[in-house]
Amino acid sequence: MRGKPTIRDHLQALGETPEWVVSLGEAIQQVTGCSTAIASARARDLSRALDAGQGLEWFTRGWIALEVSDVSDLSPMQLETLRLVLEGVTEKIKARFW
Repeated sequence: MRGKPTIRDHLQALGETPEWVVSLGEAIQQVTGCSTAIASARARDLSRALDAGQGLEWFTRGWIALEVSDVSDLSPMQLETLRLVLEGVTEKIKARFW
């Protein structure tokens, strides 16, 4: 017996799907914790807005990598750079979307 449908399963059921859309769906699910069906629908919907969809895919994949990265060996300047960039992005996100 097969397990629950994956993001890929949901998206492929809707037709040919670029790999970046599958990646976006997986990232949406990982970051938000929503179901595979909802994440797939959101990724498919965003795929219609190519720049925004691809941008979110890159952003979420970057965040997922950064979130689990070991920062214990970073220098104070490296940590400060991360903090400055993340604060800057956060402020720009707030100004644009809220």
